[in-house]
Amino acid sequence: PTMHSDPNAVPAFEKIVFGTDEPPENVENMLSRYEDMFDACMVPEEIRRKVFGTTMAKILNIPVRA
Repeated sequence: PTMHSDPNAVPAFEKIVFGTDEPPENVENMLSRYEDMFDACMVPEEIRRKVFGTTMAKILNIPVRA
């Protein structure tokens, strides 16, 4: 956020949900690429969990297991 940002704005990474059209045997490679991007951008673990599932679970009203 900056002084010009909306005070209610959320970080951009909170607006991303994981998805891929890769075949199952390539999913591990895709996950690794996401993790590399998150590491390079210093994305916190809480936001990573949202990208990989908790945001979509909330949208679909699916309970998330701890």
